[in-house]
Amino acid sequence: MLFPPLGTPHARMAALFPHPAAWALLAAAFLAVLALMALSGFSIRVQRADVQVLGCLLLMAIVAWRAYSQGLLRSSILLQFLLLLSLMAYMGGMLSYTLMSLRFPPMDQALARLDALMGFDWIAHVRFVNAHPGLAKALGFAYNSINYFILGIPLWLLATGRIARLRGYFLLSILTGLLTITLGGMLPALGGYGHYQPAAEMTGNLPPQAGRYFLAHVSALMNGQMSSVALGEMKGIICIPSFHTILALIFIWSFRNTRLFWPAFAFNITIIVSTISMGGHYLTDLMAGSALFLAVLWSLEKFGWLDESADAQSWAQKSGLSAPLAKAPA
Repeated sequence: MLFPPLGTPHARMAALFPHPAAWALLAAAFLAVLALMALSGFSIRVQRADVQVLGCLLLMAIVAWRAYSQGLLRSSILLQFLLLLSLMAYMGGMLSYTLMSLRFPPMDQALARLDALMGFDWIAHVRFVNAHPGLAKALGFAYNSINYFILGIPLWLLATGRIARLRGYFLLSILTGLLTITLGGMLPALGGYGHYQPAAEMTGNLPPQAGRYFLAHVSALMNGQMSSVALGEMKGIICIPSFHTILALIFIWSFRNTRLFWPAFAFNITIIVSTISMGGHYLTDLMAGSALFLAVLWSLEKFGWLDESADAQSWAQKSGLSAPLAKAPA
């Protein structure tokens, strides 16, 4: 099995979090992105601030390895989590910009038609949210809170000893992220705000940049007017599938069989709804994101890579972790 249960003799290797194969996949993705950039002519500019950030990441990698080699596995896992999150963000941005610079046909007309076939009126939805300022604020808060969940849920899983679930969290995030970025880069779209161009009076109660913060970059890429971007200036430019939707579903999955499941379920459903008015997504984007999440989840479960039946206490004893980390509350 590629991802052995935590209670096996390979437990100490499992502390190379989330798994050596996952790091290998990320490294391969970086090499593939660099090759694609060389072929496409798109380039990434590295500024002084970017060098400082990259230096911090290198230092973090060194400290994480030292912590692992000295048996400080709790600290090593935490640092690897932060490092992996940062590297995924950089690699994802590089891949999405490079793919979109290849100028694949825009998908807005097709996505709008699919919404219409499902009976969904994007303009009516945004008008309704705008007409209820309290709802607009709640959806805006939910949409922006996703960054806190990305950081908070792994820390909570680590603190409560749910190591196998924490591994599953990252496997789901890595695979869905790579697929989302690849598909989204090849299916470029401006989103609802760029496509419908709603009048100002329809969006007065919404954040000024709601669904628009990426439009300048996407338009320039689709028109062939952008051949490079600064590393620190990359934005989330993917329309379909909706990665906000995928992450919200991963968050819900992370809370299953805990006392926090139903509050987390309700809040993350709100995040998914918010992606239309706050992120400019089509309803079709949400459906595509949900389908992608379910497909990856099914694949990982089929191969046993999300198995949580291993004895966490046994794994902790073999890998030098303290008992409080191994013991997960019901």
